[in-house]
Amino acid sequence: MDVWPVVPGLYASALAASMAESLCCIRMTLIIDADCMERFLPLHAAGAKPLRDHGVMLAGLSQLRTAYEVGRQDPGFHLLLFCLGGTGWIQTSDGRRRLDAGDLLAVPARVAARYGLFDRAWDIVWFHLADSGPWRALRGDQPWLRRAGEASGLRLASEALLTEARSDEARSRRMAALHAELIVHHLEREVAGLDDPRTLDMRRQLMELWDLVSREPGTHWSVAALAARMHCSPPTLHRLCARYDGVRPMAMVHRLRMERAAGLLVQTDDPLKRIAEMVGYNGPFAFSAAFKRWCGMSPQEYRSRTR
Repeated sequence: MDVWPVVPGLYASALAASMAESLCCIRMTLIIDADCMERFLPLHAAGAKPLRDHGVMLAGLSQLRTAYEVGRQDPGFHLLLFCLGGTGWIQTSDGRRRLDAGDLLAVPARVAARYGLFDRAWDIVWFHLADSGPWRALRGDQPWLRRAGEASGLRLASEALLTEARSDEARSRRMAALHAELIVHHLEREVAGLDDPRTLDMRRQLMELWDLVSREPGTHWSVAALAARMHCSPPTLHRLCARYDGVRPMAMVHRLRMERAAGLLVQTDDPLKRIAEMVGYNGPFAFSAAFKRWCGMSPQEYRSRTR
């Protein structure tokens, strides 16, 4: 059997028992230094049933350090690998390419590829997907690389699933199942955009725009200012928001401001005047009226109840 060799002197990790069935028939190289930390999503857990039902065979969050390399000649699954930070590389018949934060690597089933750590740090979230259902859209004869649209959402949902799956309490099982469903939706949305890269690019740009507004809710945002950030006209921004977010631009700004205000009310003792300024209102009265319309109670009542 023609097997890519493991480089001598490096530490090959002893993988969890849950990996055995997925890896037993794969001709591969596996190099994992002792400094690497891999956390596998608990697909055996009751709350992870949505992942199992949708053909997720193996998945995890990996913090890779010092040395890491994987090579497969004939994998029986599709690989989706989202780069969260640091740098990696992918080796194919066309040569070696660098993988940076925000990149998505897809290796179709039955396609040979090598990938690994480029420098000394690489953080990724990855999924082995069965060659069935919506994942059939990943079929091809070459790995491919593009900017990801769902990386941050997948990281957060995977972290939350790992946390909730530690408990067998009924509420934790339900929460785990909700996070597992969210992971499936993120993956399906990423794969659904394969035939229209512009759709993913527009969604990514909108997410970056709303991340900025969420970080700077006190800025004097207007449709014109938002459109300038997107490098488009105000009418185009209205069309994009209606298509991808289902709301008007300023309605999204209002939602993000109120969400930030709700967090400040619970997490701080700041007076309403200060919170109003931080989320873009001229005074506490205008802010209080807007907040009550948003959640059905005044800021003071919300603060006392949630605490």
